[in-house]
Amino acid sequence: MSASQNPEHASALQEIEKWLAQSTPIPAIRVSEFLESGNPAVIVATLHLLAEHHTRLDSSCVPGQIWKAVLNCFCRCFQNSFASVPAAERHQIGRSFCAWFSANSAGEAFPSGAVQDLLRLLAETYKNGDARLRDALVSDVLEQLFESRRLTAYFVDWQDDLELLPAFTKALEWGEGFWPR
Repeated sequence: MSASQNPEHASALQEIEKWLAQSTPIPAIRVSEFLESGNPAVIVATLHLLAEHHTRLDSSCVPGQIWKAVLNCFCRCFQNSFASVPAAERHQIGRSFCAWFSANSAGEAFPSGAVQDLLRLLAETYKNGDARLRDALVSDVLEQLFESRRLTAYFVDWQDDLELLPAFTKALEWGEGFWPR
């Protein structure tokens, strides 16, 4: 059942569209709920909203709650069913996550240790995943993150880990093509 067929998911998408069109504060508690929806279309729209308008979140969540909600959502997508999600949806989730991470990692939006938590999650997911999951992680997340030299710098330690080196090398080969010369 698609988001448009499920009234709850369709309502969530309409709410997100409304926030995108307005400049009013966004209820953080609703954003957290949408991240837990399990619906790829709602997750992608929510991550897009967070990437573009994270500064408009109200204070209905405790600091760090949105970060934890995004991390938990991302963890569920990858560790539970990410490889079984259709490629187009998986790519959109990865792209939306990367946009959110890029928009927020440069500022003060992340709680202390959050980036290290993410790096640990990505490393564990890659190391514990089968070949299909590893390929999905590289093509749908790492390559997109590595399109930014600034974001690639977070992963330099992967060069020193024999299990992570293939992912680092492949993502770097892709990402360097986007760096200014």
